[in-house]
Amino acid sequence: MSKVLTSIGLIGTLVYGIVLYVLIQGRIGTVIALPLNELGDFLAGAFGPLAIFWLILGFFQQGIELRQNTAALNLQARELKNSVEQQQALVDVSRNQFQAELEAINYERGLQRRLQQPNLLFTNKTATHRRDLHEYQIHFMNAGNSATNLTTSLNRAVRVLTPQIVPNCPRDHAITVALQYDGAVPADNSILTFDYLDALGIPGQIQYELRHDHQGEFPGISLHRVQN
Repeated sequence: MSKVLTSIGLIGTLVYGIVLYVLIQGRIGTVIALPLNELGDFLAGAFGPLAIFWLILGFFQQGIELRQNTAALNLQARELKNSVEQQQALVDVSRNQFQAELEAINYERGLQRRLQQPNLLFTNKTATHRRDLHEYQIHFMNAGNSATNLTTSLNRAVRVLTPQIVPNCPRDHAITVALQYDGAVPADNSILTFDYLDALGIPGQIQYELRHDHQGEFPGISLHRVQN
């Protein structure tokens, strides 16, 4: 478009020069003989329209360049937006990958942590009832890793609780917890707690809830593991 405007300007200037030459043909000597101020007025009047013509062409050329610059800026803005979106997508992918790796690491750590812990599973129970005494033998088996300094406790009043402590509890070791009550019915929501040190020497805890079983001639209990 710039070449077109230049061509128009040159052609217009040529045509205007020809017309001006035709108009002053034969009077060049008179023009030259004019005083300087009148000669300046003549030249201003003669070439003023041509200057305005070129000014108009420059205005159009400036508008064209402005539109081209605007289009270039819009294109750059779109490219920048696409680049930002791509970078955001890469960040999201990296974040999701990092989160997945972190979850995998945490899962592996948790798995390794659980592999070092004992797992006391309730196997069965027996009971002995006399007039003024109820005794329950609750049997557990360690299906996990070995533990040391395993202690038992109950959050309710009980006449006898054994064993108080098991110094060493290897895998597949059987433990029988004996509870004796003085003629009283075992209280609901009793929590039997095993505190221990796992294979790494880290403290841990396993809990069972003892619930009163009203069925049968004598009071009984049922066990439900508490999820820590």
